[in-house]
Amino acid sequence: MLVAATALPLPTAADGVVTMTTGFHPDLHGLRGIAALSVLLFHWNYHFPQWLPVADGSRGGLADALSLVALRGWVGVPLFFVLAGYLLAAQLRTSDLTAPAILRFWVRRGLRIYPAYWLQLAMLATLGAGFAAVPPLDGWITVRDHVLLWLNLPPTMTRPLNGVWWTLPIELGFYLLLPALMLSCRRFGWLATYLFALLVSITWRAGVIAHLALDNYGVRISVIDALPGSLAVFAAGMAAAHLTAPRSAAVRFGIVITAGVVLHVLLGSLEADIRGYWAGGWQLVILPSAIGIALALTLPCLIVPTPALDLLATRPMVVLGELSYGIYLWHFPVQRELRGLLPADWLAPWPLAGCLLIALLATLALAWVSHRLIERPVMRWSHRRMGGQRDHDAPD
Repeated sequence: MLVAATALPLPTAADGVVTMTTGFHPDLHGLRGIAALSVLLFHWNYHFPQWLPVADGSRGGLADALSLVALRGWVGVPLFFVLAGYLLAAQLRTSDLTAPAILRFWVRRGLRIYPAYWLQLAMLATLGAGFAAVPPLDGWITVRDHVLLWLNLPPTMTRPLNGVWWTLPIELGFYLLLPALMLSCRRFGWLATYLFALLVSITWRAGVIAHLALDNYGVRISVIDALPGSLAVFAAGMAAAHLTAPRSAAVRFGIVITAGVVLHVLLGSLEADIRGYWAGGWQLVILPSAIGIALALTLPCLIVPTPALDLLATRPMVVLGELSYGIYLWHFPVQRELRGLLPADWLAPWPLAGCLLIALLATLALAWVSHRLIERPVMRWSHRRMGGQRDHDAPD
């Protein structure tokens, strides 16, 4: 999810489909940047619901459009998961899955997540002594669980200091499982492996809902969204890595648009019955998996140059992709701190529009520091020391 480069096979035309050779795909960099900005905007809407004029969906104006984009920004998280499954499965498809190779893969994935996270953990723990918006780390167990990223996991179920950290243990768990899933793809086929993952996710989510028997499952969403409940979203990306894209640019563009329409319908159905969702309705069981399928189907089409989608490959979008992990880590505490500092008379649309720009610039600056001083040097070091195939999602 939270990673930056996208070296994937380059397309070659044969028999009406696209097959792959090694290369770099800026389009997926750009998509990762969109995912990061989507989550940032979603949380801005959470912290400052006053940032837009009243938007009721009846006028179709700019305020309504921005409100809808912010409301749906959480989809950036499953998009990160799908991208992780796609990129890493593409890498392991051609790898010898020996014990040393798997261990090297796990070490490099840990190095991709932990160093930048530890930097932020140290900074937030330090700031917590002087800033009310940053809760303190109380007790040895809480500190230990944060250092290890043992968050929202039994038996302690430690809540993360930074709200967005909830996804990191889920992603690390997927990294541990991925070699076994890829071996399953080789033995039983990618479709059977994906269907197994889908069954695991649906069974887990339905089982947790039935076991807890709550009126509002939002209070236990960390249990429902734990790795078994999110596995099908990662696996959708893994499955898509085994697909080939149509040779026709028009067909590829049509697939992307169709997937977008399906995603719009799925999100519209959720918003039409949001209370039923949190009350444990069918959507809470299957919607994340359905969203994962819609997102994953676009990826084989996006890695092939398609004129109508060239914006994703522009330099600004590629840079956002490079900074996406840092953007994801830092935007939430920046916004939370800003909320504690702003006077009440600034909580209106125009002042908050300016504050959004300030928060974005601060987040980008911190993400740049994380990328330049931690993420890129660590991944370059790991490549030099461990050799092997360069990670498809490691910083350049």
